[in-house]
Amino acid sequence: MTDVRTTRSDEPVRTTYDAVELTEQGTPRRGFDAATALTVYVALLILIPSDRVVPGLGNLGAPAVLWGFACFLWWVWHVLSRRESDRLRRPSPVTIAALAFVGTVLLSYVFAMLRAVPADEVLPADRGLLRMISFLGVVLVAADGIRSFSRLIVLLKRIVVLAGFVALVGVLEFATDTPIGNAITIPGLSGSGDASLQVRGEFVRPTATAAHALEYATMLSVAFPIALMLALRSRGRTRATMFVCAALIGMALLLAGSRSAILGLVIGVIPLLAVLGGRERLMALFGGIAAVVAVYVTVPGMLGTLRNMFQSAGSDTSVLSRTESLDVFGMLLPVSPWVGRGLGTLLPRYQIFDNQFLLLVLELGVIGALGFVALYAVAIVCVAACRTAPPTIAGIAAALAAGCLVAVSLSAFFDSFSFPKAFGLLALAPGLCAAVWGIAQSLPAQFSRPGVPESRIS
Repeated sequence: MTDVRTTRSDEPVRTTYDAVELTEQGTPRRGFDAATALTVYVALLILIPSDRVVPGLGNLGAPAVLWGFACFLWWVWHVLSRRESDRLRRPSPVTIAALAFVGTVLLSYVFAMLRAVPADEVLPADRGLLRMISFLGVVLVAADGIRSFSRLIVLLKRIVVLAGFVALVGVLEFATDTPIGNAITIPGLSGSGDASLQVRGEFVRPTATAAHALEYATMLSVAFPIALMLALRSRGRTRATMFVCAALIGMALLLAGSRSAILGLVIGVIPLLAVLGGRERLMALFGGIAAVVAVYVTVPGMLGTLRNMFQSAGSDTSVLSRTESLDVFGMLLPVSPWVGRGLGTLLPRYQIFDNQFLLLVLELGVIGALGFVALYAVAIVCVAACRTAPPTIAGIAAALAAGCLVAVSLSAFFDSFSFPKAFGLLALAPGLCAAVWGIAQSLPAQFSRPGVPESRIS
């Protein structure tokens, strides 16, 4: 294990990842830990097609949702059984914000059950509340369970590899015009069986294991900044693996045929510019140019299609449907503006809103919608506080902040709570931000100061 030494009292040499691990003494990994639990969660979330559920449970029967329930019960057991000294440890701001947000969901549910609710809204309301318990379980296990930077890095590498695999499936779908991911059958799980691909312009819109191209784009956009940061800051075989995954994810986003994919790509890169060095920015720039050139050469007309998607947005039917729904929003809002009508009760037969923020205002009221926004604002502010940490941690924090920002930003373009992968990533993103914040807070004073040279992840 490497220590931090100085050639002069005010000139530290290049730090290494091992130096950061000095803060982890006394917290060794023992068997099944939070990183392992979240690895299982991410694998279930990303690899299993979105429409596969346990029969009879509806959207509660998605394997990732069921695992989220297990995470919540595990967290509760841990809180009840931990030592008195650990109980006095202050929860992270993200934990408090997540509990407050779920509290607004419960408040809305209570008010919904007190009114004359139609019979077909009761079950969706029950399921909406239960799904939020699964959501909360993922946030809490990530926020309170990952205290080792090495375990966080292991988890992030696994997320990137899984996302890279899904991106490869998407690229193959695009190249062959053949649905691959959603054609997977899993014993014990039922699904719609719809394995068709959408088309935009002359090109198919791959989805891999997602239910829709927007969900697919969100999944990859959240993973891309993490993949890019790990590729730039890792070394050895890990560096090569992360570069391959980042290239696959970036290529898949360019071929997704979605405005959201391009926006997610841009939003995910911007926060990284604040922490990348000059050489790293050049590497990222050249990589981006190479990806665009590769698409231009191998897929003639694709860049023109992407350009037209933005130029013709004003007359696009999907955009028009979003703007027309604003009139319905204005009519429904006065019904219960502060606490809403209950999560999940605004059924598709009333109106489909391709905007999760509008849905939250209607279903959870202004209070619930503000609680949702506050959760991600708190998560991003927490990781912004990591800027004085060693570059290794600061870089990962920026990548996680970017992923969190992407997840919540793209929710403005579709009803993300209705799509299992998008909903699951909305739970995971703030939890990971809380984890890296907690790790940075636990660093000794000599590691928590600006001006430390760039370091690498082994």
